[in-house]
Formats: sequence, structure tokens, C-alpha cells
Amino acid sequence: MGCFCERISKKMPQDYLDDMLVRLAHHSAGIEGKTISLPATVSIILNGTLPVSGGAIVREFYEIENQKKLFITC
Repeated sequence: MGCFCERISKKMPQDYLDDMLVRLAHHSAGIEGKTISLPATVSIILNGTLPVSGGAIVREFYEIENQKKLFITC
């Protein structure tokens, strides 16, 4: 039958899934009190880079990157 994420990813456009992941990661970081900006989150999720001007620290980069890995390997 496959996991929930597999079934969802086959039915949704990739742009939508990327947007959902960016928002999930950004809001989750905000709930935890992180100060990472939405554009910085986009850069980490979509490009794998930490922008200099994004206001993020290396630890936040890895936390966002780990959320991406979790979402992809669900």
C-alpha cells in the first residue's frame, strides 16, 4: 500500500510539495523560537545553501536540512 508520503507525493505537483515543506520548516522553526527568515528557509530547502544575509546560524541550517531529509524519506 505504501506510506502516506509516497501516496501524497504521487498526487501533488512538486512545486506544491516544495512550498509545503518550506512553510512547514519555517513555521516549525518559529514555534521553537528560531529567527530564520522565510527566504533563508527557501534557500536551504531548495538550494541547500545558507544565505549570508538570511539571519540564520549554522545550527538553524542543519535543523532545517534535517526536516527536509525527514520529509523526503518519509
